[in-house]
Amino acid sequence: MIPVAWYATFYHIIISCLILHLCIQLYGRNSRLLGKEKINHAWCNILLLTVILFIGLRNPYASHIYFGDTGAYTRMFESIRSPFAEAHKDFGFFYFAKFSSFIPNVQMFYLLCAFLYVFPVYVTFKKWFAHFTLFALMIYIAAMSFWAFGINGVRNGLAVSFFIFALGNINKKGLMALFLLLSISMHKSMLLPIVIYFVSYFIKKPRWAIVIWFLSIIFCLAAGRQILLWLETTNFAGLIDDPR
Repeated sequence: MIPVAWYATFYHIIISCLILHLCIQLYGRNSRLLGKEKINHAWCNILLLTVILFIGLRNPYASHIYFGDTGAYTRMFESIRSPFAEAHKDFGFFYFAKFSSFIPNVQMFYLLCAFLYVFPVYVTFKKWFAHFTLFALMIYIAAMSFWAFGINGVRNGLAVSFFIFALGNINKKGLMALFLLLSISMHKSMLLPIVIYFVSYFIKKPRWAIVIWFLSIIFCLAAGRQILLWLETTNFAGLIDDPR
């Protein structure tokens, strides 16, 4: 068993070695092999299995110094078995955890969360990138926030995964709407990217999108504090999880 203090480091070393090996293949004679369906699929499975096992099999009782809010999620999972457990403000995650409470132990719960964190994204990448799915998955897994979302921000990670899966089903409006709602129910912060997504229907020119983005930064710097105070005193207070 990997010591808790070295767990994250060990994970990053393994992922780095896998990605480095694949990058070396790209510059070698075997670069064309990575584009073949069977080899691409095999390497995707290796990456997915590594990530799911590392995230899902972490110590559920370790200190927050190593695994962030994992301990809090563990306590929530154990307490949610009670019939008197109160619904969480992110009701989608609460009922997901409530349903998952029939799982024998918290370790299986984390394995399920890890699977839902990466597999819907992988399915979406297969639709978007076809033979380049492996490279998209490599970039996604190597992103700076990936480990943190899987370990510390479990709700956030699931919400983002469902959001990406929804975008991958843009031609299936019913399925897309269902997963957008699931995403919001997992974490209300997903309202922002979902609203921006629908706004993008009306902003067709990238130039205007960049201008609006730049102006929004200036606006938030100038009036952000006042907006936050207003939100805290209205019915939108539930959207703010962290005053920062």
